[in-house]
Amino acid sequence: MTNGCFMNKSITKNIILSLLFLIISLNMVSQKSYIKDRWDVKVGYAKPIMLIFDSPFYSMEYYRHGNTNLEGNYGITESLTIGAYIGYSKLWVLDSIDVNNIIPKTYHTPFMGLKTNVHIFPLFIKHNDFRFDLYLTGKAGAYYHQDFIFEYCAGAGFAFYPWKHIGIYTEYTYGNLWLNNFYFRYGMVIKFNQ
Repeated sequence: MTNGCFMNKSITKNIILSLLFLIISLNMVSQKSYIKDRWDVKVGYAKPIMLIFDSPFYSMEYYRHGNTNLEGNYGITESLTIGAYIGYSKLWVLDSIDVNNIIPKTYHTPFMGLKTNVHIFPLFIKHNDFRFDLYLTGKAGAYYHQDFIFEYCAGAGFAFYPWKHIGIYTEYTYGNLWLNNFYFRYGMVIKFNQ
């Protein structure tokens, strides 16, 4: 009986020590992460991938013009950032369609929203200043055209930092983005580590 009791105390002690070691290790890793507590600001341009509409009445390219945006992100864990974005675009809207007459009209359109990025490399590469960044991204927001219209998308992105704090990035997303489901975004990113 005493030997069994001794085993249970030993196992309990080892479990407690292992948990403490795990907590301390995770804390040390998150302190050395190049994502956690990092701010980044991105300025970008997105080009929609055009859709072709065919009908018995007409065939034409119909798309949302490219857009510019400004976004800011903050690293809340070693591989997760959250942020917000604002931007400007033009919408090409067909105000009147009949067999003989198609009247496109351009509207100036602001948009805004929230986003999150899940960074892949920090899960496998532990480095204080890694110059490459591969991430999955998700966005939800709205654009304004006579009313706020909800939009969302998800995709993947890649950034490269040739300089310590300045880099370039690209994102490819798919979702409910007005009439265009695919967007290719690229631009400049500046990161600020605390």
